[in-house]
Amino acid sequence: MQYRCARCHTEFTSDEDLPRCPTCGAQSGIEPVHAPGLPMRLFGAVLGVAITLALVGGLASRSLG
Repeated sequence: MQYRCARCHTEFTSDEDLPRCPTCGAQSGIEPVHAPGLPMRLFGAVLGVAITLALVGGLASRSLG
């Protein structure tokens, strides 16, 4: 399972029941890493499309105007 240390922000993989950070050695503050949910991914896609359209529109208006 993938974990992230809250103390030094290191991401690491461990199969232990009580994982320990390989960088700082902390046992408390170890949090499992989850993939972003569907709403977060959809928002990122909409934001990316909006930025792309704004850039393309700006460049098109400069070249045509």
